[in-house]
Amino acid sequence: MLAPTSTATTILYVEDNPVNVLLAERILELRPAVRLLAANDGAAGLALATTRQPDLIFLDLHLPDLGFEQVLQLLQVGQDTRDIPVVVVSADAMADDVARLRAAGAVDYLTKPFDLRQFLALIDMVMATAPTDRADRSEMHTDTRDVRIRALITGLTDAIRPNWTQPV
Repeated sequence: MLAPTSTATTILYVEDNPVNVLLAERILELRPAVRLLAANDGAAGLALATTRQPDLIFLDLHLPDLGFEQVLQLLQVGQDTRDIPVVVVSADAMADDVARLRAAGAVDYLTKPFDLRQFLALIDMVMATAPTDRADRSEMHTDTRDVRIRALITGLTDAIRPNWTQPV
């Protein structure tokens, strides 16, 4: 994991498979200004999200303790976490999943293994729009930030993603 800095973008990856976390760590070596936090289940992810308030959360679709819907709902109602964009990740790549997950409140859906270009493009977008430190974040109107980040992520991934009407 990267050492904390005051200007680092923080990403929380809630994933029970340590190999997938290691892969994300290795990919993020290409982005030294990003600090990765990892949690191996939903409860630990919720605790880290509340205490650390990351700029982005990658949430595994299949966790050992809580369903992604429950984790996502708890993030959405938490005062300290409701404005953090959440991208669901899973090896399940069904066309209907994207619409269902977005309707549940996820800003997007990434398939595992990660498409390196898409993964880094999401990180770069968050780095470009995230406040530079926690003081800036608390002063920023969170609804505006959330809407802007959601629109950017959706637009970016829709442009990068292959046509989801095609069988995967």
